[in-house]
Amino acid sequence: METITLTVNDTVAVTEERFEVAEKCDYDAFLTTVMNFSVDLGDEIFRSVTHITGMGTMKRDRGGSEFYQGEGTWHLEEIVLSKPAMCVQYYSPPLIMHGPFELDGKLQEEGETVDVIVSFLPRQGQPVYHGKTICVDEDGEIGYGESWSQGGDPSMASKINATFISGGGTQVVELKGAGMNMVQSMGNLDYSAIMTLISR
Repeated sequence: METITLTVNDTVAVTEERFEVAEKCDYDAFLTTVMNFSVDLGDEIFRSVTHITGMGTMKRDRGGSEFYQGEGTWHLEEIVLSKPAMCVQYYSPPLIMHGPFELDGKLQEEGETVDVIVSFLPRQGQPVYHGKTICVDEDGEIGYGESWSQGGDPSMASKINATFISGGGTQVVELKGAGMNMVQSMGNLDYSAIMTLISR
C-alpha cells in the first residue's frame, strides 16, 4: 500500500489517500536477430543473410501470481547473396514471411528478476508466393523458378530462455531448438540475437 498526503495552503485542508500499487504488471518484448549462413555445395558456396524482428506483450496474472503470459509476431526476411554455378546472372526474390510466438514468464520470489521463455511458432495458412527466380547461363539462356514459402514443423521451432531484472533491459540471447541444430549441422551459421524487455 502507498499513502499520499495532500496539504492545501499550509494546513488549511489536509487529506490522506491510501491505494494499492500494482507493480510491474506487464512487459513489452522486442527481438532483433541477424543471421549469416553459408554452406559448401561442392561447385558453389551458398550464402544468405536473414533479418528477424519480433514484438509482443507479456501480461501478469491479475490474480497476483508470479506468472506471466503473452504473445507476439515475428517477421523474417532472407536474402540470397550467392548464385548457382551455372548462372552468369541470377536473381532470387527475398523470402518474406511472418508468424506468431508465445511468451511465458515467472517473477522470482525475491521480485528482483523475471525469467522469460520465447517460443517461436511456424507460420500458418496457405503457401505464400514471393516471385520468380531468374538464371541466365553462359549461353544466354534464361531459366525461371518459383519462390514459395509454407508453414513449418512446430517441433523444429526455436526458443529463447533469458533472465532479466524485474525492471527490464536489453541483452544478447541464444536461440535453441531442433531447427537451429539442423541448420548449424548443414553449414556455417553466425548470428546475433538481442532481446529487450520493457516494464509498463
